[in-house]
Amino acid sequence: MKKTILYLLVYLPILAFGQVDKFTINGKVETLNKPTKIYLNCIKNGTQYLDSAITISGAFSFNGNVTEPIRARLILDHGQGLTNSSASDLLVFYLENSTIKIVSKDSVKNAHFEGSKLNSDYAVYLKKISVPLNLIKMINAENNSASDEERADVEYRNRMQARFKEADSSIKDLQILFIKENPNSFYSIVALSERMQKGMAFPQLDMLYKDLSPAIRQSTVGLKVAKTIEDMRSNQK
Repeated sequence: MKKTILYLLVYLPILAFGQVDKFTINGKVETLNKPTKIYLNCIKNGTQYLDSAITISGAFSFNGNVTEPIRARLILDHGQGLTNSSASDLLVFYLENSTIKIVSKDSVKNAHFEGSKLNSDYAVYLKKISVPLNLIKMINAENNSASDEERADVEYRNRMQARFKEADSSIKDLQILFIKENPNSFYSIVALSERMQKGMAFPQLDMLYKDLSPAIRQSTVGLKVAKTIEDMRSNQK
């Protein structure tokens, strides 16, 4: 087993909104009094992108542009640097060409968004799958703290893999429920695309896709899922 069992929401671009051609992030960590370095990290146009700023009285800002909304991370460096991501004060969000306000009393990881429907919807989606997702994070942490001897043990690996598969199965069930309950949410197509990449069977994939709203099916991710479904349909003949 690898040292870290990773479960990451799949990096996916989604449909851009409006005609704004740049993003502005305005953030504030209220209790942060000393200058602290903060990083913005994402994959932009297929390339790793990293920007940084220094907080002033807890405030920070980033500016730039993206061709379509993408998954990104804000990392507040309390001295751990970028290499120890498991210990990072980290916020995962979606970066789009708009003004995004991020506010927190004590840390980036506990921040909330103001005026960003895209990220408000993302918070709803994450809450839906939070229990098994947190379980997977716990499994990751346990595996990281295990000794090399433990990780080399077949019974240990099998036990960890079984726990991981059980948690992932629970996430799958919750994602399917979210998709059915939220046919107009972009995170329904994000979730469906993830399950597709994990091998969801054609009949279920096709049924869930057809129940999504036309706007979601015509999004960037929706069109990619449609192409895969059509390829699968052709292979069924």
